[in-house]
Order: sequence, then structure tokens, then C-alpha cells
Amino acid sequence: MVTQHRRGSWVRLIALFLIVLGVRFWIISAYGSPLAILDQWDSEGATLFRPWLNGTLSAADLFRPHNEHRIAPSRVLALALLVVNRQWDSQLEMAVNALIFGTGTTLLAGAWMRLWGRSGQSLIPLAVGFWAALPYGQENILWGMQSAFYLMLFFSLLAIWGLGLHRVNSGWWWLGLASLALASLSLGSGFLAALAVLGLLVMRALSRKTIDRGSAGLAIICVLVVGLSLYFRNAVPYHESIKASDFRGWLHVFARCLAWPLSDAPFLSLLIYAPTMGLVAQQIRIRQTSPPTAQAAAAEFLIGIAGWVVLQAAAIAYTRGGSAVDMPVSRYMDMLGIGVVANLFAALLLVQQLRTQGRRRVGMGVLAVACLALLVATAGVSWQQLGTRMPRAGLLFPIEETVRAYVATGDRRYLEGEPQPPIPYPDAQHLGSLLDDPTIRAILPAIVRTPVAVRVSAATAEAFVRGGLPPDLPVPPAEVTWGSFSALGNAAKGSLQTEPLTTDFPYLRVEMAAGFEKGLSLHVLDEQRGRRNRIRPAKPDGRWSADVVKVPGPTPMLTAEDKTSNGWIAFREPRELGRLSAWSERLLKVGPMITVAGLTLGCVIALAHLLAAAGKALRRRLAAR
Repeated sequence: MVTQHRRGSWVRLIALFLIVLGVRFWIISAYGSPLAILDQWDSEGATLFRPWLNGTLSAADLFRPHNEHRIAPSRVLALALLVVNRQWDSQLEMAVNALIFGTGTTLLAGAWMRLWGRSGQSLIPLAVGFWAALPYGQENILWGMQSAFYLMLFFSLLAIWGLGLHRVNSGWWWLGLASLALASLSLGSGFLAALAVLGLLVMRALSRKTIDRGSAGLAIICVLVVGLSLYFRNAVPYHESIKASDFRGWLHVFARCLAWPLSDAPFLSLLIYAPTMGLVAQQIRIRQTSPPTAQAAAAEFLIGIAGWVVLQAAAIAYTRGGSAVDMPVSRYMDMLGIGVVANLFAALLLVQQLRTQGRRRVGMGVLAVACLALLVATAGVSWQQLGTRMPRAGLLFPIEETVRAYVATGDRRYLEGEPQPPIPYPDAQHLGSLLDDPTIRAILPAIVRTPVAVRVSAATAEAFVRGGLPPDLPVPPAEVTWGSFSALGNAAKGSLQTEPLTTDFPYLRVEMAAGFEKGLSLHVLDEQRGRRNRIRPAKPDGRWSADVVKVPGPTPMLTAEDKTSNGWIAFREPRELGRLSAWSERLLKVGPMITVAGLTLGCVIALAHLLAAAGKALRRRLAAR
């Protein structure tokens, strides 16, 4: 029975992981771009990647401030991806961020399930899944450099779990201590995990009327972490104007944050966090044992998480309380969302402790209504947040085309025209200087990098020609294309073969278009090894689409054939693609399938649970007869 119980827990966690990961992959594929945007050009390109590639990056540079933050783990992660992939790919960073978040939320659900026992095996993955899958934190999902938020969230919760719930010098305790250090280096407010742990120690001391030596030592460590973080904090003069100017302004933003997802009604913050306040009062009133019981440990973990969110909300209200933007903005919502989930479970814990069955039923009814209201509100915020983003074809594609044209021509008019062309950075001159830097240009993502030159060695003259496209197919002026739509139109037949392409990357990204389904083909071929890989359009509908193809050997060449008089085929010069970029691009495309697999597994689990419950009830009736 224990083995079956554990197996069921693992299956639930796998379903949760697949749903969270699949939804995020789905969103990244539809709304993301491999091209860096906004602060990423400076934070990663100018001050991290360029010094690394030039051999001037020092270890101290990893700890230098980015605005008010120190983001060393995020920088190490970005460097690792660059070294392995050899390309700067923001969409790859987004995919890795989704993996970090999916793994972190699955581990959180597993920790809660371990503390809660069998009664929470179904409810906990469901609640955590809703929190993690809904896309209200779209800024973090669709901005590669936002790994700092996910790492800080992950390390903070791990620090609260390890330090707050485990005995001193145990393995979990040391893991929590390391996580506390990493959280403090992940974001400016990362040190607040130390204050959350310190709050748990104070609450425990008030309950036990004493403090042991281990807890006193941990309290000293937490105070040192807070003191060092404040001492080494970085003040940003031009951010003074967006800080809260007075207590009233701070309190308003603070309440809005804690009332999320109902931020327009700040007074609801007291109601949403009432369960945590009730648990705190209960824990102080009840004489605790050492080590705490499983129920007390579950309550302490919920209090630690909710307390951490309250501290984060206070910091957000202080540092951004004077902003003209309605707070909280999307990047903070992942943190605020976990506070809502913690309070719902705190309420459930309190309801389960009610003395009479009637009171428990009323409490469960009220809690169910509250859950439904918060779920609807969270879904509304998610819809609103994702609505602020255009699909890639709406905004990001023109930006990519602008940068691609500038990289191909060096013509500043592509960046500085009138009216201002769509660009991924507000300062066109600075963007141009970065794109002109050979070090930066060498690591640009495939979507905008200089293409691999195509030189034709053999071609059917009346069929494959340079620029052989239907007149209604748009082609950027800086692109070199080859196609079988010649003076004969669709009737042209023939083949084309290029000279070996010069590339040392393992994959190519090839953009092609086809006007018919059969009799048309495009391959990358290596004659020495006798291997060839086919390049396929998304649909043979006469529009451009891209395919990722593995380079089959050291002397690859392109071959194209048009065997039909009813269609045509065309391709642009290919672009080099890193290994991790190719893998992530393929994975992101199957985001919907991963989501469906997770949902299917979840439904199977729910059906099995219902059948088991029905069978148990039937056996009881038969036994009663």
C-alpha cells in the first residue's frame, strides 16, 4: 500500500510538471523570439558575453550590480548556455527558465504532499498546477534574462524548507543554507528569505518559551545575511523617483500586492492573508514540541512562504511604490501567486481543525467559494496580461526583420529611419554599435545572424534562378533567394545543387516556401558520408516558413528539385543554428502536445481515484448487508 501510495504521488507530480512545462513552451513558441530585447542587450550582451569572449571577464564581474540587484546565478546560467550553444538565443533562455520553474513548482508540490500526508495527494498538485500554469507572469515567461526571478523564488523556498523545518547540521539544513546564499545573490530582495526564516524562529521561541542553541546560531546567521545584503546594496539614483514617497503611498501599493489577484480592491488583502495570521496565532498559542509534529511542520512551512511573500510585497511597495504604472506588474505576480496558494492551504488546515462536522462542512463550503472566486480572478488577470503581448507575427517579426536587414547591409536607416523602425532597444545608435561589434555579431541568434553564403554549382537554367519567386511572395531586400518560379512560371522543372556550405555549427535554420505538395524537395546533403536530411515547409501554402535541419557531415550542400509543372519551391540562404537552440526550438513546438499529455495523465489519475473510491464504497455496502 505504501509503494502504491508513493507511486501515485510520483505520477501526480509528473502530470503537474508536464502541464506547467507544456503551457509555458506553448506560450514561448507563440509569443517569444530568439532575439534579445531591452535591458538584455546591456545586461548580457555588452557587460557579460562580450567581456567573456574577449577574455576580460573576471569573477568579480559576475557579482557586479544590475540596477539594485546582484544576479550572479542568472549570469552563470546565461554564460553556460552561451558556451554550450555558441549562440546568444533568448528563446533558449526562456525554455530553460520554463524548466527551472516547472522543476521548482513540482518540488514544492512534492514537499507539501510529504508534509500534508495522504489527504493532500490530489488537492496539492491541482492547486499548485493552477498557480504555475496560468500565464499571468508573462514578463518572466517571455523575457530570457528573467531567470533571476525564478532562481530567487526557487532558492528562497528551498531555504525556508531546509532551514526552517529541519534540524541543524542535517543534509537538508546545509542545502537550505546554501540556497539562502544563492537567493541573496539572485535578486536584490533575495535576502528576505533570511527574514522569513528568522520570523519562524521567533514564532517558535514564543511558543516554546525558550530557544535552543541551534536556533540561536541560525538566527545569528540570518541576521548576518540581512546585514551583509543591506551593506552591499546598490543605490540607483535614477530610480529614486519611482520609490514610494510617503507611508500612505507605500501602504496602498503594499495592500494592492497582497490583494492580488484582486488588486483593485486593496482592502481584501486582510481577508486573503487572514488564514496565515490565524495559523500564526495558533502556533504561538499551542505548546510546540521539538521536533515539530507533521501538522505543525506543514503550518510552519505555509507561514514561512506567506511571510516571505509579505516581505516581498513590502519591498516592491517601497522600491516601486512611486511608479506611474499600476502595481503590481506582471514580473512580480509569480511571487504573489504563491502567497495566495499558501493562504488557501492555511485556510484548509484551519478548517480541518474545527471541532464539529457541521462547522467543517460550512468552512469547506466557504473555502470552496473563495477558491472559485480567486481562480476566476487569476484567470482574468492571466487573460489580461497575455493580451498585452502580441503574437510573434504581430510585433517581434518586424523587429527581427529590421535587425536582420541591418546586419546584412550595415545601413543605419534600418535602425534610425523616420518614423522610427521597430527595434528591440530604445537607443538606435547604441544598438547599432553593439550589432557592429564583431564579438556580438558572431553570437547573434540564427533568426538575425549573417546567412551562410550559397554558391550554385549546378542548376537547370530555365527552372532554378536567383530570385525565382512568385511576384506576390514578399522578400526582404537584403535576402538572397533561389527558386523554381522562373520565366516559365509554375511549369518550370529542374534541379539545383550548391557548392559545400561553410559552417561549423551542427544545425541550419532554412527558410523555404513551396506552392504545391508533391514533386518538390529540398535537402541538405553530404556526399562524403552519403547522408542527406530533408527540409520541409510547415505547409505547402506558398508562404515562408522555417525548418531546423541537422548538418549531415563536414561538407554539406543544398539540393533542390522541382518535378511538377503545377508548383514551385524557393529557399533563402540558410543560417547557422546552435545545438541547444535547435533542441529548444523543436521542444517549444510540441508544447501543446506536452500539455495534453499532462492533462491526459491527470484525468487518468482522477478517474482511477474515483473508481477506487466507488469500489471502496461498494465493498462497504456489501459488507453491511
